[in-house]
Amino acid sequence: MDDLKIFIPFVTFFMGAWLAPYIEIRKDKAKAKKNYNNFKVELDDELEELPRKLEQMSISLAGLKAIKDGNPEKGQLGKYVPRNVIFYFITDTIENSFDLLSKEQRYAIKSFLMQVDALNNHMSEVKDASVSDDTLDMFIDNCKRYLFTGISMLNTMRIIGEKPLANKCGDDNEIVNAILRELGIELSVEDLRVKKSVKFNQ
Repeated sequence: MDDLKIFIPFVTFFMGAWLAPYIEIRKDKAKAKKNYNNFKVELDDELEELPRKLEQMSISLAGLKAIKDGNPEKGQLGKYVPRNVIFYFITDTIENSFDLLSKEQRYAIKSFLMQVDALNNHMSEVKDASVSDDTLDMFIDNCKRYLFTGISMLNTMRIIGEKPLANKCGDDNEIVNAILRELGIELSVEDLRVKKSVKFNQ
């Protein structure tokens, strides 16, 4: 019996060493799942919030166009700068939970990263600017860019979140027009095109 007691610490040590990798794997999987679940919560929050921002931006665009046409209405919304889109758990999800995503989700999340940056950049350009004759066109163009990018991002988030309304046709113009109709915004993808002037050096 005493001899058995001598071997117990050694057995415990080797069992611990043998089980350690499996315990770490289970901990890593649990962490990955938690990161992914947190990201999905953020995604659901933004999916609820973004349509309201797009509706407000369309109202802002209408107000700015009215000012440009010389027909502003009293109380009409002109400048609208929504808060930046921030996802706290996206980096952890990509680094630790990427294997939990389907191929379709992985592809979509790459587009999503670019869309978030673009959306925030559109607004940073107008954040500290005032609406004037000199900046009016810039405000209008950024409203259009925000709407086009934001609508595309809304669909991308639906794909990542595996939502029923996700449009997987791959045609940006069709997706934008469909969501404009869904949100009741009386614009088309043509209305969101930014006219670029081309200058030739002589």
